[in-house]
Amino acid sequence: MTFAPLKIKIKLGDTVTWVNGDADTHTVTAVYHFQDEDDVSHIFIGEAWDSGDINPGQSYSKTFDEAGTFEYMSLPLHTPSPLDQYFSFVAQVDVGVVIVE
Repeated sequence: MTFAPLKIKIKLGDTVTWVNGDADTHTVTAVYHFQDEDDVSHIFIGEAWDSGDINPGQSYSKTFDEAGTFEYMSLPLHTPSPLDQYFSFVAQVDVGVVIVE
C-alpha cells in the first residue's frame, strides 16, 4: 500500500508508469483537496483520473499535459469499522505526488 518513489518531478508531457508489484489488485486514483474560505475541507477522489484495477504484475501509464502538483492514492481502501476508526486509517494512507514542471 505504498508507492516507490512516493514523490517525483517530471517535465510537461512526460509519461509516468506505475507497476503493481503487490499480490493484491490496486489503482492509481487522483486525489484533490482544498480548504475553502469558510475553512471547510473538500476532497475529490478519482474525478480527475483513475487507472481502474491494476492486477498484480500489470501497469498503468499516464501522460501529464498540464503543469502542477498531482496527488494520488491506491484504492480500494480496506478500511476498519466503525467510522471513527476510518478517518485515522485514511490519515495513514500513503499519497503519492507527481510534480509537473
